[in-house]
Amino acid sequence: FSTSGNIESQYAIKNGKQILLSEQLIVDCSHGCSDEPPYGQVCNQGCGGGWQWNAYIDIMSWGGLETEAQYPYTGVDQDC
Repeated sequence: FSTSGNIESQYAIKNGKQILLSEQLIVDCSHGCSDEPPYGQVCNQGCGGGWQWNAYIDIMSWGGLETEAQYPYTGVDQDC
């Protein structure tokens, strides 16, 4: 939620209008991993949580996020 909220805020500042982006897309599709000392390798885990920077990297590789209307929030892990 913090990742999509940050992108929404940056978009609003730059463009002067608000958009709502899909948190569910991040939950379902962001499985990026990074090495985080002292924890070792950590990966995004859907509803089990994740790391914002892994989500940002995934979102950039996808070319952006769908809107909330296109990919609505369900509150459960789904297939990407």
